[in-house]
Amino acid sequence: MEKKIEQKIKKADQYVKGILNNQKDDSVLSQSEKDALKSLDGTYQSEREKKLEAYNQQENWKLVNTNIRRQIKRPIYKSLQFWHSAAAVLFILVLCGGAVIIFKDFRTSAPELVQPGKSMAYLEVNGKKKIDLTQTDTLLLFHEAEAQIDSGRITYTSNEGKLDRNEYHKINVPRNGEYYVVLSDGTKVWVNADSQIGFYSRFEDKKRIVELQGEAYFEVAKDENRPFIVKTNNIDVRVLGTHFNVKAYTNEDYTYTTLSEGKVVLKMGEQKAELIPDQQIVLNNQTGKYEQKNVDASIYTAWKDGKFIFRDETLENIMSSISRWYDVEVFYPNQDLKKELFSMRVDRYDNLEVLLKKMEKTGALRFNLNKKALIVK
Repeated sequence: MEKKIEQKIKKADQYVKGILNNQKDDSVLSQSEKDALKSLDGTYQSEREKKLEAYNQQENWKLVNTNIRRQIKRPIYKSLQFWHSAAAVLFILVLCGGAVIIFKDFRTSAPELVQPGKSMAYLEVNGKKKIDLTQTDTLLLFHEAEAQIDSGRITYTSNEGKLDRNEYHKINVPRNGEYYVVLSDGTKVWVNADSQIGFYSRFEDKKRIVELQGEAYFEVAKDENRPFIVKTNNIDVRVLGTHFNVKAYTNEDYTYTTLSEGKVVLKMGEQKAELIPDQQIVLNNQTGKYEQKNVDASIYTAWKDGKFIFRDETLENIMSSISRWYDVEVFYPNQDLKKELFSMRVDRYDNLEVLLKKMEKTGALRFNLNKKALIVK
């Protein structure tokens, strides 16, 4: 009996390989085996969709194994451990006299959804020590400050007394992440995906300096005696107390500074400019030239409130933001699409597939998502 079972499994192996390669060949089967498969084929096709949701892979596999073990004295499970396709399991059961149909089809399994970003970051101290900031209810002690980590935020508090050994801190937020920071002076900073901010754990007596790569929104605590300065590769933003957004990714052609409240002064090389609320300066990183314009600042700061809002924005800029937030790579078979202008308002915390469907409703775009590769057409 055991030998007969093994012979039938070899037939199953050859037959199923043909199925998986879309080259089904039933020449290896006897007429009775063909008839057995044919009688089940219609049932499988009609019932598969109804049973798929209720299918329990673990329980059914136990049932498959039980049916096989009934046919022989010693188990042959090891011979079957690579047989994970529905077609393979179905065929084995037919040959061995089992009556269980496995309604499992990998081609119709729902793909894993691409999730939006979440709160995550890590802290570097003096360029060496790395600390995971996704911890909860954790107190960090430094030479000149302490920091409390909890619920996706880190809050710094300065130690009183003379500066002894000040440490340089850098908070790194990866793609698919964001993080909220309260600096030792009370300034609040929302750090966007693929960004980093650097600062000393305790600010100096005459000025407060933060270095930025990427994008962050600042609500600066007012201190007339200590100006707050945000430094990027191409600009310095100087304020006393105000709310503003800086977008300064090193791999992009422009740096954007947008003011929501108060007043800021920008220094760009030898050039200076002053912003009032609902104004923006766009600096060309290559030429050093800039444009100052009136805008709705809430559009450019909406990301910190869980929204993607774009108004007459190039598709390239829109997809760059989406790429960083969902950690996908974007491809354009038609390069001209990059310069097309679009307006949209969507929830930043939607799954990527939901967001793309909303964008497709414009009728102007189509997307093809394959794991982390997103094709725009």
